[in-house]
Amino acid sequence: MKKKSKSKKKRKSSRRTKKGRKRNQASFKGSRKRDDLAVIQFNEYDIVYDPMDDEYSDLVPPEIEKEISVDLYLLAGDNPRKAIHRLEELRLQYPEHPRIYNYLAKAYSYVRDAEKMIEVVEENYRRNPDYLFAKINYAQICLQRGKIHKIPIILDHKFDLKMLYPERNEFHVTEAVSFFGMLGIYFLKIDDMDQSKRMLMILEDIDPDAEMTKELKRQIRVAKRLCTFKRLLNIRE
Repeated sequence: MKKKSKSKKKRKSSRRTKKGRKRNQASFKGSRKRDDLAVIQFNEYDIVYDPMDDEYSDLVPPEIEKEISVDLYLLAGDNPRKAIHRLEELRLQYPEHPRIYNYLAKAYSYVRDAEKMIEVVEENYRRNPDYLFAKINYAQICLQRGKIHKIPIILDHKFDLKMLYPERNEFHVTEAVSFFGMLGIYFLKIDDMDQSKRMLMILEDIDPDAEMTKELKRQIRVAKRLCTFKRLLNIRE
């Protein structure tokens, strides 16, 4: 059942938590995700928890769009091999629909076929370089391969959602979590612990239970221990 959202006007006029405390952490304003929370307001855009439409929905007939966004989205996690068969069919029929590639890559990751997953991610980025998840997924592949220098290029040197998409005023929570999580790992890779912690702070504010939030927290903890270990080695030397 969908959560009930407050009106747009009311959302934008209120910047306080339910306890009445005004929050201003990092460069955003908002409150922690709760069961009845539909929107978190950032400085220039909202993080939305309800389902959102996008411009790609019109690329396919309505019944196919429903199959992709609902049935295959779930099937990619529940029965990835079955999802792969249907998604590969749809990829041939609708090669310009980016979410088909997104769910197909997810399904291949679940069956541990890294080669096919990377192939799909790279094709999606080639075909749809402006699609946010195409950017994020390709950036994650580059991080795993040690091609850290490519991240600013992929993001057009814009490390903020609003800078990347100035025409948008809303982003879904899954977009925000994936984006900030990827950035948090990138900043760790370039030894910018402060910025990585800032990304974690944002993630904990919008979705503390997300796997990406937990993974970034784990990687930051490991990086801190490694730094402590290196300092101890230097002291002994």
